[in-house]
This record gives sequence, structure tokens and C-alpha cells, in this order.
Amino acid sequence: MNSLREPILYRYSQFSVDRNIDRNAIINRLTSEFEGKEVYTYEYVKFYYNKNEWESEYFNINSITLHYVDFAPGQIQRLKQAIENFIENLNALYINSFIVTAEIPAEDTELIQALNYLKFRCIETRLHFLNNTLDSFDQPRYPVRKAMTSDIDNLKRIASLMRNEYDRFHADWSFDKKKADEYLEVYIENSINGFADLVITPNQKEIPCDSFLTANICRESWKALDYPISKMVLSAVSSQTNKGWYIKLITEMTYLLKEAGARSVFMNTQATNTAVLVTWQKLGYRMGRTTHILSFNTND
Repeated sequence: MNSLREPILYRYSQFSVDRNIDRNAIINRLTSEFEGKEVYTYEYVKFYYNKNEWESEYFNINSITLHYVDFAPGQIQRLKQAIENFIENLNALYINSFIVTAEIPAEDTELIQALNYLKFRCIETRLHFLNNTLDSFDQPRYPVRKAMTSDIDNLKRIASLMRNEYDRFHADWSFDKKKADEYLEVYIENSINGFADLVITPNQKEIPCDSFLTANICRESWKALDYPISKMVLSAVSSQTNKGWYIKLITEMTYLLKEAGARSVFMNTQATNTAVLVTWQKLGYRMGRTTHILSFNTND
């Protein structure tokens, strides 16, 4: 894949959050992932996308992920026409019943404007933070343990109870909020059953285990990137019974990922999540990337 927009292409990778990783290694890793996607071409504009089978089945609608659009910059009319044709192609494939979701780096202003013009809605803005100074990470330790299958029912309850109104599924009016709650329940269950590399919960006798944090070591990417980087993914903390445990879980997961060999750790949250962002900064995490989640629904 020879992109017409390599400076922008680089920012589409989650790993571009850390500028210490070689740019060419990131681009090569990303393009190899795109090569396995569906491609729709209109003139010189290419759309890399695929159907998310799991989401489609769960929400009972064709859920399409748009990964990247390659085009010659400065040709806005051609780009708008290409997007219209892409949507028409999906209409023919899925009989006017589908959702398209795209995570676009903030730098790709030309594509964002074109998608907005053609009825794509911004449903979430994500801030991506990282800590790549783990050698100097020095925080108090806290008692945690690996979440077990016996924790699943309780942690599903916590995941649903601590609803985030601003995440992709709750903010997008395309999805039923109750169904979105249940989606998070299934996510944490799958994480404990092996979908995540690490899932931790408090291990303190005086309190219930009403919080969790998941992470992926991402070791399968280390060789290609020539850089050991890991990611924290999903968390939920009961404000009634586990107040104050969010910073403790983040601290302990940082140590665990460092011990697993990571040199850098990153994660993301909604720009609205001020309390979480402040916590990350207290622990030495800093901003590395900004993205917008855009959504198109044929029923809009």
C-alpha cells in the first residue's frame, strides 16, 4: 500500500501516541493491517473498511468500521463525491441498513470536514495518554489480584452500573443505552475469559471487589515496532464501595506492564473525562494523540 497521505496515515495508528517509535515501522505495521480489509475505490480515492461481525450480531445491525480513506489532498469535490459513492455501495450491499463508524485523528481535518458534510456525526472525542518514562515510575503499591471467573457476575454488574454517557456506544443515538450497558458486561466477561492479557481487581479484605482494569500487553506488535509498548483498555470503579481505587488500579497496572517488559504504556478516554485525565497526569502520564469518532447511520 503506497498511501498518498503518509504524514496523516502515520497518525491513524494507535502506536503513534509514542513519538519514540520509528515512523516507518508504524506505517508498515498499519498498512499490513489494512491489506486484510475490504477496499472500495472511486477514481483515485480508496476506502479501507470491514464489517464488524461481532458488533453486527450483538446490536442486530450491519456495523461497518471505516479504517482509512486514501486520496490526493486538496480535491475536496472529488472526495465528497467518492464518499457519496462509498455510501451508495454500502446501501447496495446491506440494503439501506447499516452504521459506519470511523476513528479519525484530529490532524485529518480535510476528511473530517468531508464526512461531516455528508452526514457523519461526531459522537466522541478521545484523548490518548502515555507514560514512556517507566524507569522513574515510583508510586506506592496497592493490594490487587487477577480477576477470576468467579468475579465475572459481579464485575459485569459494575461495568453496567458505572455507565459512561460519553463513550461511543452510549453517546451515539444509533444504539439503545440498555443494550450498550449489556455490551460492556459482555466485554468484561470476555476479557476475564482471555480476551485481555491482564484483568485486575482490588485484593483487600475490608472492601468488596467492585472495580476492575483491563490491559493488553501487545507483545505481538513489539517485534514489528522494535519497541515494547502496552495498552490499558477498560475500567470501572464503584463510586459507592471502591471510591479512590481508580488511581490504585492504574498504578498497579503500570507496574505490571512494566514488569512484563513494556517500555511505554498508553490508554485513551473521552475528552469529557476530566477526573480520569487528572489522575493520569498525577501518575506521570501525558498527552500523545487526539482522535474523533464519527458515525453514519442510514436511518438518520
